Amino acid sequence: MLMRDILLEWRKYLDARVLNEGGNATAYVKDESGETVPVMWNGQPAQAKPIVFDDKVSRTQFVNDVKEAIRFLDRVHEESFGEGLYAPDSRDEILDSGFTFMGSSEFLFAPPEKISDAEYVQHKKKTGDIDLLIPKEKIPTLFQLLNNLRQTKLTDEIFFIGHNKITEAQIRGEQINGIFEYRTLERNFLFQIDFVFVPFDDQGRPRPEEKFLRGSSWDDIKMGFKGIGHKHLLGSLAMKIRTIPYGSAVIVTPTSTPEKQRFQTSLPDISGIRIGTPGITYEDLDQLSEYVDIKKFPKSFLKKVSLEEIERFADNLDSDRVSMLEDILEKRGLAQNQSVSLLTAFVVHSPTVPDFELGEYFKSFSSLMAFGMGKGLSTKVRKEPGQAGGKDIYRILKFDEREEKFRKAEDVFEGIFQARPTVEDVRDVASFMGLVRIINRYLPTEKKNSAYDGLMWFFYQTSNFLSAHDILDDLCPKYKILKYFEDNVDVTSAQKFQKKEKIINDWIAKCAERRPESIPAGGVTYQDIVRLCT
Repeated sequence: MLMRDILLEWRKYLDARVLNEGGNATAYVKDESGETVPVMWNGQPAQAKPIVFDDKVSRTQFVNDVKEAIRFLDRVHEESFGEGLYAPDSRDEILDSGFTFMGSSEFLFAPPEKISDAEYVQHKKKTGDIDLLIPKEKIPTLFQLLNNLRQTKLTDEIFFIGHNKITEAQIRGEQINGIFEYRTLERNFLFQIDFVFVPFDDQGRPRPEEKFLRGSSWDDIKMGFKGIGHKHLLGSLAMKIRTIPYGSAVIVTPTSTPEKQRFQTSLPDISGIRIGTPGITYEDLDQLSEYVDIKKFPKSFLKKVSLEEIERFADNLDSDRVSMLEDILEKRGLAQNQSVSLLTAFVVHSPTVPDFELGEYFKSFSSLMAFGMGKGLSTKVRKEPGQAGGKDIYRILKFDEREEKFRKAEDVFEGIFQARPTVEDVRDVASFMGLVRIINRYLPTEKKNSAYDGLMWFFYQTSNFLSAHDILDDLCPKYKILKYFEDNVDVTSAQKFQKKEKIINDWIAKCAERRPESIPAGGVTYQDIVRLCT
């Protein structure tokens, strides 16, 4: 395979928004021609895989070696830029306690008196990427340092291969995914450190809310639940609890103004219902002249429809469709400032739909809020003045434009459930099992079903792959999380619970197309998951 072909495949992989869970990043560099190419390691793109500790490499040994490498980076950063990655007075405390690590990595680096090696490997058979929190202001200097240290031995055991960012702009204030090799006489393997940039406090420690937004619960881990289950359940609750009826509102484009509103459309695919050959004259529109002024049809429209389609449209005209046509031609209501594409879709498509409503062509939504790991909870829309076509008008806001943002655990709870939390609520909102308890405490059956459906959507109807290596490393964690939800919350009437097997089999098919090497020989089905992952 040519290098450009390898590059193409890996670009496709990155562009599909694969979740960096379990070491999915790849190190990249620019070659002599200026092309971005993956760093090759032993004939393959340098990509880490989950770590399994054994009698050759223990958890304690590995942790101590990684901390030595981090201290090396801290020291070289100080030599290069006049200060270390961390405040000198807090560095050792936050490293040795595990506090500067995120998610399950905090428990990997927890002192042995808190979590022993035996307890850790009992509950974490595989260890994925290491999430290391770095002060946000160190983005440019750490990026420069890592570039300078590519292909460098950091300690006797750890070799830095490279990372996945070509430019500083690609970091976008979030993280750099570094690929390292761990070398001993008995074992060597690649592992991944994600340098995650967050605000630190005046004492040189990560802020508590940053830990909440990115953290995991050891109680969850002991049950076999990955931290992503907690984050996606928060995302589901944010999406499904505070809502408006779908179809009751329309969305304006970012460039719209109160004086000149343009509504986002979702026009149907009309290719399968076309008849005749496009291309007519104004004379062909005479049959519509008793209803509207045909001269108001744009000239460009005449090239887009056929005489047969005009005749079908005229045969199906009723008072409602005439009123809709007038609105489009006069650019009134929902149809203001719309292009000829809307008119074309209406003429071709509406005669084929009983009880047609023009509002079907305009994007709507139901969720008022969104939750993102690291970003927290926010109100994602703003209600605009007035109505159009009897519908409220909303603008979807970029994250930086959002006026309501919640990052602390108690504020996230209040933002979702619209009530001040109890002490128990604050504790429970920080874990997946705790969120299940909250759901049972406060939500009616309808919202319980919605929360479940949202979790299914995050797991199986987006591009959230938990593993790039083995489909069972994706499916089994998801299965365990959903099974716990189903066992503890009555969701038997949930729409996606009833369609669960089909949804998951469709997901498996998607994985097989995307990453065929991750599928076991002979394939895998939902029933196999039930058998293998229980």
